[in-house]
Amino acid sequence: MATGAGGAIYNTGNLTVRSSEISSNISGVEGGGLANADLEASATIEASMILSNRSGSGGAILNDGSLQITDSVLYYNVAEDGGGMLSNRFGEAWVSNSCMMFNADTLTRANDILTRAGYEVDASGNWWGTNSGPAVGSIGGDVIADVTITSQPGWCTRDAIGPLPELPPPLGEVTPSPPMVHVPALTA
Repeated sequence: MATGAGGAIYNTGNLTVRSSEISSNISGVEGGGLANADLEASATIEASMILSNRSGSGGAILNDGSLQITDSVLYYNVAEDGGGMLSNRFGEAWVSNSCMMFNADTLTRANDILTRAGYEVDASGNWWGTNSGPAVGSIGGDVIADVTITSQPGWCTRDAIGPLPELPPPLGEVTPSPPMVHVPALTA
């Protein structure tokens, strides 16, 4: 469990995650898998799986900068308070051609995506676990979500995803440690 934001990755620079898995991480604060933690930070996630992460807010990802997610699976992430999959505080975020299912917020503010007023998340063109788009309570704030993918993609089935990693224990039951990776901003 990370003592601060970013259970696995704490990014304040430019980050690209491609064809990777970020799973079973915990942050006691925000961003169980990834904290894109600076207004100037940029993170791109492509063809990756973000599974079974836990945090106070943003079970999988906390975003304060620029975030783009494509062709990825965001599945079974848990936040204690806000955005089981993504908590967007101050940044811009785009999620497309991705699978977002079974994320949870224990206080039910937004199971998948929560964004602060005045900040928009474009989550068009994704599979939300049903052919009718995001469920009630799945999103909170200014989130654009449409129903352009109306049947479950083959790469988004339990058989394709494989066995889920075990969900990390509740926040009060683990010992804090620093994030596994810190991507600093480059200075000139």
